[in-house]
Amino acid sequence: MEISMLKKIIALMLLFICAINIYGCNNSQNIIDEGKNNTSEKSINKIFDKTIKDLSLTGFSWDNFNIETDDPVFMSGYHEIALSDKGYYFIHSEILYFMDKSSNKCIPLCSKPDCSHEGKDLESCNAYFNFNTFDAASGLFYYNSNLYILGNDGNGENGLGKGLYLYRISYDGTKRERVCHLLDISSSASDMGLRILIHRGIVYLSYSEENKSTLCSFALSDNKAELKTIDTMEGKSPEFYRLKGYDDYLVYQYFYYDDENLDSFSGGIKVFDGKNKQVLIKDAIKSYCISDSKVYYETSDGIKIYDLKSKKTSDFKAESNYFAINCDGEYFYTYNSELDSSYEVNVYDKKYNKINSLKSLEGYGELCFGDEKYFFTENKYFNKSDLRKKNVQWKNITDKYYNIEQDN
Repeated sequence: MEISMLKKIIALMLLFICAINIYGCNNSQNIIDEGKNNTSEKSINKIFDKTIKDLSLTGFSWDNFNIETDDPVFMSGYHEIALSDKGYYFIHSEILYFMDKSSNKCIPLCSKPDCSHEGKDLESCNAYFNFNTFDAASGLFYYNSNLYILGNDGNGENGLGKGLYLYRISYDGTKRERVCHLLDISSSASDMGLRILIHRGIVYLSYSEENKSTLCSFALSDNKAELKTIDTMEGKSPEFYRLKGYDDYLVYQYFYYDDENLDSFSGGIKVFDGKNKQVLIKDAIKSYCISDSKVYYETSDGIKIYDLKSKKTSDFKAESNYFAINCDGEYFYTYNSELDSSYEVNVYDKKYNKINSLKSLEGYGELCFGDEKYFFTENKYFNKSDLRKKNVQWKNITDKYYNIEQDN
């Protein structure tokens, strides 16, 4: 009798232990699954998301910005203008120009005294960047006293070559070299939706082929460019874009259509800390910026503010008809993202008080924004010391050498 009772007790104990183990295994599996994909939407990611512990993303501020190594997130996300401590670099009509900060003079970046920078002199001109070889649309970057741009090998007819390479140009334009081979591309750069970013020693690259998009990275010091995959998507027209470097994080957007008829789509903002990535905000596929631990992002209902500390969302309470937004650490700029006849920019201080409206900008070209000194469009600029004045003094980028008018 005692033996029978002992057997029953042992059996019950074993059953209880098994139940605990089964529950523990299932609970652990739930935690792992949450780490793999922390979104409620149907995921098409192949590299699973994991929650970033102790996320300390604060956004842009001039106090922690290093012009030699950091992404100038206050500029346009297309990186038309590369900033250095001495001035600004940009490419116009296949010519690389440099605008000196102190004198405001803008000249082709060519050291040859007799070069006309056009016609028969183009092939030997240091400032000439054949668009059949170089992909200026992907951006121009300044990093540690050098410029960087994407391009092919340039060995084909009229400079139309194969492969995708990262090129390095010396700050004075006298040297130009291929740093490393990146991809064997099967289509043009524009068809691949190429995006590139250089931030704190890391090169980030996103591209799409057929119905797959890839986001990867490699160390700039790595001349072999061993690409490490950060994120992938498969689906209808997937894309990673608006790559931005904030603090030690990469922030980027993702987008894809949910169905073949292109009737609905999914997307949002993600953050990557060098090891893990996670969705920061869903349904945010248009403009965004980060400042003072807050994410400002464009929606069809207006500009929203996501507080990274409180995890709460609120409205950007400003009288603006325009939902696209950018910030430079000092001011916010809202603007209409679709160019039309009423193209204008509204300017707000950090307390969201409207301080100016830059109106009638039709014909000024794409907005490039600017640094602490100048505000740029493609063909005009003004000094930000005039930003609070009723009528800012726009200056033209003029002359055949793009000479910029002097400040008074």
